Amino acid sequence: MTGVSARAVHVGTPWGVHYSFDPRVLAITKIWQGGFLDMSGESLNRGGKGLKMGYESREVNLGASEYVIAPLNVKNQLIDFSFKEAKFGDAETIKKSLHNTKDHLAQLAEVNASFLGYSRDSRNKNALPAFEYQIGDNKIHIETSILANGQINIQINAVNKTEQAFALNTELMQAIQTTAGKIENNQWVLPKGKVKVNLAASIKLVDRIWRAPYSAFDYRQQALRTASSSAKMPAGYSIENYYPPLDNFGREQLFEALGLALTQDETLVVATRTAGIWRLVKGEWKLFAEGTFDSLGVVVEDKKGLVIVAGQKAELTRISDTNGDGIADKYETLFDAHSYHGNYHSYMHGPVRGADSAYYFTLNLAHDSITYNGGGAYMGTAGGFAGWAIRVEPNKKFTLWANGLRSPASLGLGPDKKLWYADNQGEYMGTSKLFILEKNNFYGHPSSLVDLPAMTPDKMENVWENVKNERTHAVVLLPHNRLANSPGNPAWDLTDGKFGLIKIKC
Repeated sequence: MTGVSARAVHVGTPWGVHYSFDPRVLAITKIWQGGFLDMSGESLNRGGKGLKMGYESREVNLGASEYVIAPLNVKNQLIDFSFKEAKFGDAETIKKSLHNTKDHLAQLAEVNASFLGYSRDSRNKNALPAFEYQIGDNKIHIETSILANGQINIQINAVNKTEQAFALNTELMQAIQTTAGKIENNQWVLPKGKVKVNLAASIKLVDRIWRAPYSAFDYRQQALRTASSSAKMPAGYSIENYYPPLDNFGREQLFEALGLALTQDETLVVATRTAGIWRLVKGEWKLFAEGTFDSLGVVVEDKKGLVIVAGQKAELTRISDTNGDGIADKYETLFDAHSYHGNYHSYMHGPVRGADSAYYFTLNLAHDSITYNGGGAYMGTAGGFAGWAIRVEPNKKFTLWANGLRSPASLGLGPDKKLWYADNQGEYMGTSKLFILEKNNFYGHPSSLVDLPAMTPDKMENVWENVKNERTHAVVLLPHNRLANSPGNPAWDLTDGKFGLIKIKC
C-alpha cells in the first residue's frame, strides 16, 4: 500500500477506523476511515500491484510525522528498516540499499531491533492485535485502539532493561494522558523494569463514514462442498472437485491452495495466497489464520494442525492456537532478516523441516527493472538474500545455506534425508532442474552473489566467468514444456510400484 512498506499489517475494525502497523518503523503509520481494503491489486493475476484503502475511504492526516507513536533506540533515533523493506514503490530507497557498501547483516545489527509478531484474542470478534517488538534488550507488547469518536487508547506491557523512549505525534494526538512515565518534548519515556501503562488521547475523525453492512454468515466453519468430475484416468482411480469455503459475506472468494500439510489425525492444513490458512477437518472447512500473504508452504508442529510454521513473502511465521478454540491467536516471527520490497515475484518457497529439525526455505529472485540481474534478462535481486536458501532453527537462529538460486519453486525432504529442490527454467537455467540442496553450494544464477561480504553490483564485473565452473550440477534435467514448466515440490513414491503407471529405479 502506498505510504507503508509491503510487509505492513493492516488492521480493520467493524466501526470503520482502520490502521496499518508497519514493521519498517515498528509503528502505526497510516489511519483511515470507511471501507477496509481494496485487494484487487493483489488478487488479479499474480498480484504485485499493491493494496488500496477500501470503498469510500478517508485517510487521516498524520501531519509532519509518519507515525502515531514510535519507539526510539538508545541513541534517541527512530527505528528504520527501510533498507530491507522500503515503502511500497520507493525505487530510490531500494536502489540505495542494493548499492550500499555495508553488508546486509551488518545493517541489521546496527538497527539492533526486531519485530517479534503479534497476538489477538480469537474468542472476541472485535479484539485488536497486540504487536510485539524488541528494542535492544527491551521487549514491548503494544495494543492500540482507535474508536469511531476519535478516542485513542494505547496499552503497553514492557520488560525494560533500560529506559525506553517513544516519539509521540502531538500534532495528531490531543489531550494526551498517561498512567506512567514522563512526557516531555514530544517524547514519552518509560522506566526500567516491568511496566504496564496506558496512554489516552483524542484525534480528529469525520463523523459520517461508509461502513460495510453487517453479515450474519458464519464463515469460520463451513461444510465442504464437493462435486463429481471426470477425467481420463487409469483403472482404479477416481476424481472429484473440492470447493473452497465462502468469504465472510457468503460469497465465492479467490482461494489458491498453495501449501498443504496432513496431520497425524488426518486433518488437512491448507495455506493460500490471500485467503488465509484453513483446516479441513472431517468434511468441514475451519478457518485457522487470517491475514497471511502468499503462503506457499506450511509445516505442522502438532498432531492436529493447531501449531504450524508457514512461509509468507515477508517472513517465516509460527502460528498457534493457544486458547483451544481452533483459531490462531499468536503469530510469532521466526525469520524476517531478508529484504522484501513488494515485488510480485519475491516468493518464499517452503518451509520444509529437515532431518535436523531446522526449517529450510528458498527465496525467489525478483522481476523488475530495479534489481541487479547478473547479466541476465529478467530476474534479479534488490539485495537481502534473494536467490538464497536459508536454514532457521526453532529458536530463530538462522544460517545462510546456499546461493545461486533463480526461481526455486520447490523444496522437499527425501527418504534419503537429503534436501531436494527444483529450479525453474530461465536465464542461467537452460531448463528446469532437480538438485540436492547442500550447504555453501552455488547453483548457477550469479545475482545472489551480490550479497557476499563487501560485494556490490559495481564490483560484480565478469562475475559469471569467475563462478560458472563452480556451480553445482543438477541430478535431473526436466525438459521445458515437455515434462515440466514450473515444477513444484517433489514427492516420493514409496509404494514399490503400487502407485501410478510405471516403476522407475534410479
